[in-house]
Amino acid sequence: MLVVQYDGTEFYGSQVQPSVRTVQGTLTEAIGQILGRKPRLLFASRTDRGVHATHNVCAFKAEGMPMPLSQFLDALNDRMPSDLVVVSAREVPAKFHPRYLAVRRDYVYRIWQGKREDIRYRRFAAHWPGTLDLASMRLGAMMLRGRHDFSAFALASSKIEDPKCNLSEIRLKSYGKLLRAEFRADRFLRRMVCFLVGALVDVGSGHRWLDEIGQALGGDTAMRRFTNMPSRGLTLTGVHYPEHFFSEGFADRFGAGRREAPAEVESETVAGDSSAAKPAKNR
Repeated sequence: MLVVQYDGTEFYGSQVQPSVRTVQGTLTEAIGQILGRKPRLLFASRTDRGVHATHNVCAFKAEGMPMPLSQFLDALNDRMPSDLVVVSAREVPAKFHPRYLAVRRDYVYRIWQGKREDIRYRRFAAHWPGTLDLASMRLGAMMLRGRHDFSAFALASSKIEDPKCNLSEIRLKSYGKLLRAEFRADRFLRRMVCFLVGALVDVGSGHRWLDEIGQALGGDTAMRRFTNMPSRGLTLTGVHYPEHFFSEGFADRFGAGRREAPAEVESETVAGDSSAAKPAKNR
């Protein structure tokens, strides 16, 4: 199992696609050079083009590993480009599936407010040319929290087998002109976070009413009218698993569930979840 970080700006998403640069394709090629065969990589979360990650998880069958994992990690990072880092590598049980066994995922979305962008955040934050009403946005966030049908907050072209997600946490934090929105759920639909942020931005800018969020939570896709925020502001920051799937304290040793924090605040560490996982097609 690998924990990976990447700047998604130059990647066409995490999942392999023909003739374009992807996270999976880059990792598969590098691992193949070490093992002498290209493995089948499974990812915990599939991120779209331009989306970043400070904690995504992938796994592959490592029969015939020619070296200890510590050496493998060094050899793999020697083959990585500057925008992709493998943070850790460890053995996991054969039944481990990084996507289906994950019980929670964390995302952060950043918005820089103001007439001019700040060059420090251009790759990792969306830009809003005005000032958003944070109080109204927080009211909208309270409405979104909980288990709902989020069909109206997903990409229209995506195939949705189960539209219900448990959005257990939304937190909005302001650091001057930088707005940080944190999301935690058992699963996310495609582009769901970008549409959720778009709904809050629409409310915070006065373009939409709060009650439109409530109407959309009924699963009415006719209410799919919120802004689809750009990918560059979105970062996957955590994937959580039941600890009983791992030996020797996975959460303590390898940072499962550790949440990325900005330089402005102290880091927060969140313990892993011990609840049972239900197989589902999660993002």
